[in-house]
Amino acid sequence: MVLNTVMPIIMFLLHWCMRYAMRLYDRHFTCRKSKQAETRKTAIQAYVDLYSGQEFIIDYKYSQILNIVFITMTFGYGIPLLFPLAALQFLVFYVIEVLQLFYSYKQPPMYD
Repeated sequence: MVLNTVMPIIMFLLHWCMRYAMRLYDRHFTCRKSKQAETRKTAIQAYVDLYSGQEFIIDYKYSQILNIVFITMTFGYGIPLLFPLAALQFLVFYVIEVLQLFYSYKQPPMYD
C-alpha cells in the first residue's frame, strides 16, 4: 500500500519529464515556444499528437480506486495502518489527477 501511494507521483513526474524532453527535442533544444521555433515534425497530425497530451482513461482510474478500497476494507481491521494510508492515497490520487487534468490530458469526453 505504501508503494501504491508513491507510484502515482513517480509516474506523473516521469511522464511529465519524458513529454517535456520530447517537445524540447522537437524544437531543436530551444526554449522558444513561438511560431518562429522550428519543428522536426513533417506532418501536422504528428505535431498535434506531440503537443496535445494523452487521452483521459477513466476505467484505469476507477479500478485504482476500487483496488484501494478493497484492500483497505479487507485487511484494514487486522492492520489499522491501512486506513490512514488509504486516506493519503486518495489525497495523492486526487492531486495528481487534478494536475494531469489541467496540464496533461486532452479535453475529456462527455460522459452522461
